[in-house]
Amino acid sequence: GVAARVFVLDREELTAIVEGNPLLGVATAHARLIVFLLGAATQRDKLAALDGRDWGCERLALGERAAYVWCPEGMLDSTAATALGKLLGDGTTSRNWNTLLKLHALCGEA
Repeated sequence: GVAARVFVLDREELTAIVEGNPLLGVATAHARLIVFLLGAATQRDKLAALDGRDWGCERLALGERAAYVWCPEGMLDSTAATALGKLLGDGTTSRNWNTLLKLHALCGEA
């Protein structure tokens, strides 16, 4: 009785998300670098108002299929992640960078 959204990405799509991360030079702890997967272009359009905003020590960057959020104080205390979550609601899923890299590695296994 529970509805759940599912995101299915092929290897190329996941590779593009991994290679498109502009925050790797800033994020010092990959467990606090969060990637929100975007299911539709309209979601990216909703986030345009957040792009370029001053987030203090946090960072938010938009990619084609993902929003990247650096949460140095943790995701639960992140103003940027909270704002992004409010705009997207249950229309997204997020994973930390470590988990996303593990999923990407699994895509390469035969």
